[in-house]
Amino acid sequence: METKDQHEIRQAVRKKYSSVVMASENASCCSPNSSCCSEPTDFDWQSLKIGYSPEELAAVPEGANLGLGCGNPQAIAKLKAGEIVLDLGSGAGFDAFLAARQVGKTGQVIGVDMTPKMLIKARENQTKLQLTQVDFRLGEIEHLPVADQTVDVIISNCVINLSPEKEQVFREAFRVLKPGGRLAISDIVTLGELPEAIKSDMELYTGCVSGASTVDELKNILHQTGFIQIEIREKVGSRELINEWDRKKTFANLVISASIESIKPIQLQHSELSELQPLKGDELGKASEILKEANLPTTDLTEAPVQLFGLYRKNQLVAVGGLEMYGKSAILRSLAIQKAFRSNGVGSLLLSKIEKKATELQLSDLYLLTTTAEKFFDSHQYKKCHHDSCPKEIQQSQEFASICPSTAICLHKALPKE
Repeated sequence: METKDQHEIRQAVRKKYSSVVMASENASCCSPNSSCCSEPTDFDWQSLKIGYSPEELAAVPEGANLGLGCGNPQAIAKLKAGEIVLDLGSGAGFDAFLAARQVGKTGQVIGVDMTPKMLIKARENQTKLQLTQVDFRLGEIEHLPVADQTVDVIISNCVINLSPEKEQVFREAFRVLKPGGRLAISDIVTLGELPEAIKSDMELYTGCVSGASTVDELKNILHQTGFIQIEIREKVGSRELINEWDRKKTFANLVISASIESIKPIQLQHSELSELQPLKGDELGKASEILKEANLPTTDLTEAPVQLFGLYRKNQLVAVGGLEMYGKSAILRSLAIQKAFRSNGVGSLLLSKIEKKATELQLSDLYLLTTTAEKFFDSHQYKKCHHDSCPKEIQQSQEFASICPSTAICLHKALPKE
């Protein structure tokens, strides 16, 4: 997009959201048929529908929630005490204040917005709450007033679609995030290319529609920027929200509200990782968190004859894997790597170390069930087999008999003898 067009768009966005602030102070709002805007009396009702709780709504001062969101980034951010959070397009402070509740006084929340009137409103609301850990800054999300590698989590609510330079937004996001930092964004995305009549409509642009990218475009931008573990999912209730925005049925079937998540990877050398170590005590709890994050079962780990092992980077548990042993055979299970450490070849390293451990334990055969990783294991010489060909003890294990779905693929590998 040409510089002139970018300038015009930013001016139009500033004008639109300045008018939203003024309208809220005068107890009126913009056109009821506009998206990104509702009547003031509808703000809480709308926010409940897009994922906020009554407790969250009660925790912010009047005037912080202007009904401008299309989701609840708090619901996907999983914020922890002490984290530093950046809110892109922080508006009157609604999500920034909720984030501050979660990170506590040991954390910090930075809100960036390019509309001066929004910034004034946010600071007024901050004074009402007396939150010292929140810092609102005037700036564009394409040129963040934030230092390199200082942020743990970036949140944003229905803002990035308004930027005429989305690639630059995500480059800036990548710059300010610490290695291992994550994006947790609610935004509007399109299901395909929008008609030119919609794309050229400035009112629909400032209303969070015309500037939205397709899912594939966003995935490509995030991938090219360097992010990993990219997930873009339609939000529950998205269709109802868009239908309320689009009373004239101009674009309701073309856009959705989505949750957008990704991670800035941690680069590491394999030499930084420890040797394989058996896990016990408190480490089993940390391993369980990694397994749950990878959607792997943990319910039977205390009952089945499973030995879990881990790889560490300094004192941080990076990867987990296990052997559930029955005589000379074992189920290879619970292989998982912390999301931020993926794409470093850690999975292959972990697998080779567990296979070596199995050989040292004089095991002859490894079996496993998978629904998503057949190609990975195939590249390491695991071959398909029928469930009935597995040893009886393995067939009768909880992993094979009840935990994994019937659609899971069974794989087998014969180990070399020492």
